[in-house]
Amino acid sequence: MKRTLLAIIVGMVGLTACGSAHSLGTVPRSPAVQPSPSSSIDPSTSKPPKPKPKPTTTTPAPSQSPTPCATKTGGQFDAKKNDVGAQLVDVRLGSHDTYDRVTFEFSGQDTVPPYTIRTVTTVTEDGSGKTLSLQGTSYAELVFQHASGYDLYYQPTYKGPKDFVPKFQALAEVREAGDFERVLSWGFGLNDSSCWHVLELSNPVRLAVDFSH
Repeated sequence: MKRTLLAIIVGMVGLTACGSAHSLGTVPRSPAVQPSPSSSIDPSTSKPPKPKPKPTTTTPAPSQSPTPCATKTGGQFDAKKNDVGAQLVDVRLGSHDTYDRVTFEFSGQDTVPPYTIRTVTTVTEDGSGKTLSLQGTSYAELVFQHASGYDLYYQPTYKGPKDFVPKFQALAEVREAGDFERVLSWGFGLNDSSCWHVLELSNPVRLAVDFSH
């Protein structure tokens, strides 16, 4: 009887253990979540996108406009030595390798009379103000003070041409623009914007004006 009771107890314990093992069984793990391909970027190997180059702008060079040649003055007049001034006796033109020259020769004093040469838009006739039409594309004006091509008796000391059209490379035309009250004016018609170089010479007294080309 005791053996039978013991066998029943052992059997019940075994059933209880089996039920407990079933109820405490391990829950199967859910499969691991795989990262999506778009999120699997390794920051250590990824390259940042290249910045777009900024558009470059080129500033246009300022237009170069012709610069007028510098006004040149010179010469002398000494009223104590000669109250009349200088007499124009000759005008000569010549062309050289790099310049064209106009030479004004004077008598009556030992220096070139006071002068001014400058760029002008048009050459005008002294006294009347009339515009003189000269060949060329740019113009210059030379004015002598205390000088004339006539003496005090109104006899000409300069008897040469008063309008030259040499058609040199730099010098297109040379024309007298006035001889009034001891103010002597000459105009120059130039090709392009040729500038000048002035020389005061002696023995005889001369003013040479060189136009470069």
